[in-house]
Amino acid sequence: MLEFIRRNGGIYLLARETSNAENLRRFSERLAEAFNDELLRKNPSQSWEAFFEYLNQMIDEFPYLFRGDRSLPSVLQEYWDLKLWKGKLT
Repeated sequence: MLEFIRRNGGIYLLARETSNAENLRRFSERLAEAFNDELLRKNPSQSWEAFFEYLNQMIDEFPYLFRGDRSLPSVLQEYWDLKLWKGKLT
């Protein structure tokens, strides 16, 4: 996974066995860095719902992500087919 991110760009979020608040703060910080979002940096997500809503809004930008790399949708599809559908998201 890290090699894929290094080659293609992306954000690596690794949860720690800590509080929800700490994981949300860390994840928000990583997203703020990735998207150059000073507002998120100063106001980290306070709930998982808020965090996923932020991600949902960023995914709306997906068409812009693959303009530079038309293979990205197929890479994501393959990753979904081979790994994610098995329940690792739940």
